[in-house]
Amino acid sequence: MVLINIEGATNEVFRYTTTLHNGDSKSKIFELKAQLPAGWMISYKVDGSAVISVAMDAGKIQDIFIEINSTSTADPHKYKNIVIQYIDLTINRIKCLNSR
Repeated sequence: MVLINIEGATNEVFRYTTTLHNGDSKSKIFELKAQLPAGWMISYKVDGSAVISVAMDAGKIQDIFIEINSTSTADPHKYKNIVIQYIDLTINRIKCLNSR
């Protein structure tokens, strides 16, 4: 789990990159999910294309670009419960990419 701090105005897009590693000996499909405050939006990009899941060969490492948009009415304070996670669809296991 990686904890990060992102600060900015509510009209700014929060952008960062994370890396997903398939350390298994089999190919896997990972679904990307987030728990965000109501009205916020998230998008994931891999190799410049928007995705909601990533198919990865065994041993592969993949950079994932994440953009989060808050609502224009978001209160200016720290949001501690923003969770970004992936679900290993081959075994239905959930792991966090980032947690707040």
